[in-house]
Amino acid sequence: MAGNEYWVLRDQSEAPDQAPRLELPLGVEVLRAAEVLEELFTAESRLDAVALVVGDTVVGGTSRDHVLVPVEEERSVGTGDGATLPGYSGKYELLRFVCAECGRVTYRLQVDPRDPPLCVDGHGALELER
Repeated sequence: MAGNEYWVLRDQSEAPDQAPRLELPLGVEVLRAAEVLEELFTAESRLDAVALVVGDTVVGGTSRDHVLVPVEEERSVGTGDGATLPGYSGKYELLRFVCAECGRVTYRLQVDPRDPPLCVDGHGALELER
């Protein structure tokens, strides 16, 4: 079955039907997928669970409690200050899309925000939410 390598990220056997989707590109490494999940749950405090989609395959569901492990923050010599360089990054970024008709949310890891995903319920292109 496709998506078996992502078993460590799942905490449910199936994703809830109406859960927001996190769409990742086919072939994304499990470690990178875990980093994106951590970034998503950290940035979206109201989000409790997502359906994890790799390529076109729903590989399962996961939750905030499964992904985020409480860690005591320790700063020391060599720890960065969180500063970023100016300009637009050419790396993939996590984008949030919403269906204007049904409100279904899809998060997608992609480079170009001008290529929106389609609503899984057939309502057309999703709108990028900033």
